[in-house]
Amino acid sequence: MTIHEMKMAAAGKIEQMRAIVNAADAENRDLTDEEQSKYDTLKSERAALNKRIERAEELEREESALGTIDDNPHKPTPSGATNDNPINGKEYQDAFAAVVSARRNQVGDDARNALKIGTTDGHFAVPEKYRSEMIKKLGAHNCLREICNVITTTSIENIPVVTDNGSAGWVDELGAYPESDMSGDRKVLGAHKLGRISKISEELLSDEAVSLESTLADAYAKSFGDAEEVGMWTGDGNKKPLGLETQVTKKHDAAAADAITADDLIDLQHAIKRAYRANAVYVMHDKTIAMVRKLKNANGDYIWKDSMKEGEPDRLLGKPVYSTDAIPVPAAGKASVYFGDFKQGVDIGDRGTIYMQRLEELYAANGAIGFRMRSRVDCVLKDVDAVAKLLHPSA
Repeated sequence: MTIHEMKMAAAGKIEQMRAIVNAADAENRDLTDEEQSKYDTLKSERAALNKRIERAEELEREESALGTIDDNPHKPTPSGATNDNPINGKEYQDAFAAVVSARRNQVGDDARNALKIGTTDGHFAVPEKYRSEMIKKLGAHNCLREICNVITTTSIENIPVVTDNGSAGWVDELGAYPESDMSGDRKVLGAHKLGRISKISEELLSDEAVSLESTLADAYAKSFGDAEEVGMWTGDGNKKPLGLETQVTKKHDAAAADAITADDLIDLQHAIKRAYRANAVYVMHDKTIAMVRKLKNANGDYIWKDSMKEGEPDRLLGKPVYSTDAIPVPAAGKASVYFGDFKQGVDIGDRGTIYMQRLEELYAANGAIGFRMRSRVDCVLKDVDAVAKLLHPSA
């Protein structure tokens, strides 16, 4: 873990300790033996993290000093650096490719042995290069990955999210400064597990013209991306993210239950603070986009502007527009359009390593081999002022 990740993990331990004490205080009692044991364990884990942080910070200071020396080849590299991670080495990557493309019962011992350094519970870690390719493809199926702040970390510990940056106050000459803490104890970036099994036919495994690594990456990106997008917009928080439709509370009430006007869209822009409008975007269903493309201003001009450059989004009232099928079309009691600065307001967590397992016998009767994959993700609205929704009145 990086120093920042360790500090966030340590903060998470304190949050859990505080929850134990608060529960006992609320009932006006002392801690039970079980609670005390859990509290002591968390305290020890936090102390261990503090020692690791101190060592890491000490090494950073020493390495910074070495960085001022002209003869820098002797500067040591931290053992946790990405380039030194064994699962990113050529031997491991070659073994990964061999295991993915091998026919039934033809995985060599050399490949199995090479993968042992990244294997746990029968699952082997996906190399970072392959993982990056899959994550990049996910963006094509989950628009939130394009517009939100994505945090990638190897840790699966819950990360406290700063939801209140505090406030400043006027101070008399020689007067006391007002105290205002940054709050990070109300929301956490969790690690919800997402998984699937891909079945590859023996015929496809035998076809040397097919890149099975790319085939699996495409299958992962589509299925995981679709599931992520639905969960991050509409999830109930039970073994999945709590959807943004619930987390976003700022709103503008639309004039009609099943329609959108240009004035609605203008008012929605002003439902968020001015500081967030500069980099804000619209998000809506593709069928809703078809509706708003027909809207005109008082001069009879369309308020929609097609993109003039490949790869850039179209614009509505000067702001980029993104599409998702996870948001409903205009209907009574529904929110059909979201507008805001998602980069500042929403964190997506890619947590831990992506793991894969080759299933030799499970689908043998079907002439196929299975590949089970799992990842951990979450999505949190950390700044309620950054995003607003257009809410239609009930019928």
